[in-house]
Parts: sequence; C-alpha cells; structure tokens
Amino acid sequence: MEAKQWLAIMAIFSLIGCTSVISENAMKSVDNTVSYENVMVNPDAHSGKVLLMGGTVLETTPMSGKTVLMVLQHPLTGSDKPDIAAPSKGRCLVEVEGFIDPAVYGPGRQVTLVGVVMGKETRKLGQLDYTYPVIRGTEVYLWPLQEGSNEPRFHFGFGLGTIIH
Repeated sequence: MEAKQWLAIMAIFSLIGCTSVISENAMKSVDNTVSYENVMVNPDAHSGKVLLMGGTVLETTPMSGKTVLMVLQHPLTGSDKPDIAAPSKGRCLVEVEGFIDPAVYGPGRQVTLVGVVMGKETRKLGQLDYTYPVIRGTEVYLWPLQEGSNEPRFHFGFGLGTIIH
C-alpha cells in the first residue's frame, strides 16, 4: 500500500472518530464557556445557558407531559461518550418533553445530551437534602448497550496474543 493511500485511510478513520452523536444544530447552541462543574456549584447563575454533558441514568420517571431522568454526570470522551471510569461531578435532573420509556432509559444506560440549565431542585438523597441542577434536555442520545465488556471489538498492534472473554 502506498503512503498516500495509507494517509487517506487514516484521515477517514480520524474523521469518523471525531463526529458527534449530537446534531450539528444542537452543538452550535452549546455555550462552551460553561462547565458542568460550574453548573453544579451554582445552577441559578447559569440559568438559560446551553450545556453539553453526559452520564449514567440512575432513574427515569415519566410524568404528565414530560419524563425526568436522574443522571450521574461523567466527563465526555473525544467521541462525546461518557467516561464512566472518570470521577463524576454530581447528579442532575434532566427534563425531556414527552414520554421516555424507563425500560429503555433504565438504570446504568449512558446518555449524552444538550440541554438548557433551568435552575435547581432539592430532593432527599438518603437522609440528605441534595440540590440537583435541573436541565431541560433538548437533544438526548442513548448509547447502545455493549455486549460483554468495554473492550474494543478490534485491536491494532503487532505480536501474538490471546484474549479470553
């Protein structure tokens, strides 16, 4: 294979890895100066700001006209997938218009979303009063379930080896 062909293939893989699961239109509305950590500290100060975030669904509650997802935030990887191995900055409530099935958006599912910071809500978490940032989700991406482990389905490298699942 010639060097030009190799570079073209690598460029294609590079572009595929950089595409977001969130629409281009929604990404244009995101305020990149606002971090989830800042929203967690003072949700009211960021009311109206549009945020890109992700995490793990803890609970899904259908209500009249909307569904509320309780999400444990995790930082996003370069492909906008929540990095569940990285430390979380806390929980939030994500309100989505209409019905979302709790059997599909169940505990442990990963989501990436764009949403508007609406303020805060205090609820009991065990015996504590916990203040949740409230985010109105404008676009929510549910990551597909992974079969088996989080191991990549392909490997690059040289040498011999065995992978046991």
